[in-house]
Amino acid sequence: MPTPTPKSSHQFDLIVIGGGPAGYAAAIRAGQLGMRVFCVEKENLGGTCLNWGCIPTKALLEDGAFIRKLRNDAPDHGVLVDNIRLDFKKIINRSRGITVKLQRGVGSLFAKYNVKHEIGVGQIVAPHKVKITGAAEAKEISAENILIATGARATPLPFAAFDGQKIISAREAMTLPKQPKRLAIIGAGAIGCEFADFYEAIGTEVSIVEMLPHLLPNEDEEVSTLLERVFSKRGIKLFLKTRTDKIEKTDDGVRLSLSGDTPTTIDADAVLVAAGVTGNVENVVAPSVKVEIFKNRFPIVAIFRHVPQRKFIG
Repeated sequence: MPTPTPKSSHQFDLIVIGGGPAGYAAAIRAGQLGMRVFCVEKENLGGTCLNWGCIPTKALLEDGAFIRKLRNDAPDHGVLVDNIRLDFKKIINRSRGITVKLQRGVGSLFAKYNVKHEIGVGQIVAPHKVKITGAAEAKEISAENILIATGARATPLPFAAFDGQKIISAREAMTLPKQPKRLAIIGAGAIGCEFADFYEAIGTEVSIVEMLPHLLPNEDEEVSTLLERVFSKRGIKLFLKTRTDKIEKTDDGVRLSLSGDTPTTIDADAVLVAAGVTGNVENVVAPSVKVEIFKNRFPIVAIFRHVPQRKFIG
């Protein structure tokens, strides 16, 4: 059995702002060690990863791989599959259902290890103090330590704000009400390539636009070139070393104007912008609390430097 942490004069030993994979893992571990823990999450336990990122995306990829295998490999096994019909809404609902189950799992672990939590917005208003603004009321709680784990969100292009319908982020890409016939994707990192793989598998015409020379530009070049061959063989159109200069909304969707190695225009039903993320740093600390923000993130060293006795952990 873990040795209980000595109790302080504060209500809690640890307040966690953010219930994503960093926040909930830290909260559960602190609870296992006998600490009094409070976690505040603005939306759903699990954060972006569980609700709108890694987990539901993998569920979609699994369905896509299954469909692709039926189309490509079934005849080799003596199985004749003609006129495959897809229920796009059911595919999406299966992915969403998995996230709900996992949300409940996180909640069960919180209950098991006595981690208190609320849905609301947390803001550090002073050393040891956090203001919680929920649906009904606002209140202040205190803790010996505060952990900031607020995650990030998709970054829009400066000339094309997200509208949730024609210009979308990954969040909308996994909850579209109708399968697009044509999808343009800006950004060939993990997010862009995952959605390209899924939507191509279910029959959408996919185009990827990437400024850098390769898909997955942060990975080894061997991985990138292999994926480029696979995607090209599947019919995904690749526009590498190509920049998106303009996005126009049309009656049928969007039109992208491209420059660089492949200057052209692309017409699509929607465009998924997967060109990076921005840290959720707005209003996490009150103006009176001097915490350094560097490139839309809370650097650990900076937080320690500005807060006596290392009471804030980033």
